[in-house]
Amino acid sequence: MNFTHLKNAVTAARLGSINKAAAELYISQPCLSNSLKALEKELDFQVFVRSHSGIQLTDKGKRFILLAEDILKDYEKILELSENRDIKPLLVSSYPLSYLSGAFLRFRKKTDSKLNDQIREEGNFKVMEDVAQGRSVLGFVFFSAAGEKKLFELAEGLSLRCERLFVPVSMYAVAGKNHPIAKYKKISLDGLLKYPIVSFSDKSSRNFLLSLKCRMNRNSFFTTDRVRLFDALRSGEYASLLSVSEQTKSSDYAYVPIDDERLKMGIYYLVRKDYHLDKRERGLLDYFKKEITLL
Repeated sequence: MNFTHLKNAVTAARLGSINKAAAELYISQPCLSNSLKALEKELDFQVFVRSHSGIQLTDKGKRFILLAEDILKDYEKILELSENRDIKPLLVSSYPLSYLSGAFLRFRKKTDSKLNDQIREEGNFKVMEDVAQGRSVLGFVFFSAAGEKKLFELAEGLSLRCERLFVPVSMYAVAGKNHPIAKYKKISLDGLLKYPIVSFSDKSSRNFLLSLKCRMNRNSFFTTDRVRLFDALRSGEYASLLSVSEQTKSSDYAYVPIDDERLKMGIYYLVRKDYHLDKRERGLLDYFKKEITLL
């Protein structure tokens, strides 16, 4: 038995739901279920009664949770001493998403950080490598929702924990106001690819476009960063496939929904399996969920 098992059990008891507790704890539902089962096996008595409507405490479970809450209160006081004495910089790697980098900067300002926080913008596979090798603590990837199983397998192979941050979102065709697609209310992927597009050049982005089996306009090109991508959009000659947030939507561009279910994309975060997020890192995840509104 460890403090993680205690925290998992107390959170599940408070919320009365495995799914809700897993979301609050930033772990998967199967991981939480396995943790609770392991705890009950070690205690040699049942803590929870499970049903379709949720979970309830047994009589022994009620007494156990009261004791566990007291233990965790003292444990949290010890952790606070440690966190306040040695607050670490945020070390983040992320797929180039302007709303994530913008929210990261707002979080730093809100928390009045004087630390040397870091955010790297890289392709999905590089983000995973950074977290696995310890160059970053938190990683954020942008991955096809249809390929979620593959993503989890890749993360497992690197001993990473991967969790969905937002529900899958649709992609938009984004271009300057004077681009021909600006007059459309919605557009098909084939219709968009008749025009030159600009896209990120990382391996995962290229693989995704190849998987769609669509022929790109011969004048399309790839770039390594957001600055060059938006320079191309401002030129009025190119369009791009992007996800869009309420916070970063600009009157300088046209945003046209793409009518294609294959373009549902998920945003996921990654940490090493053996790593426990500190107070500030958990705060960043909460801030992203609260402050970013995806269209």
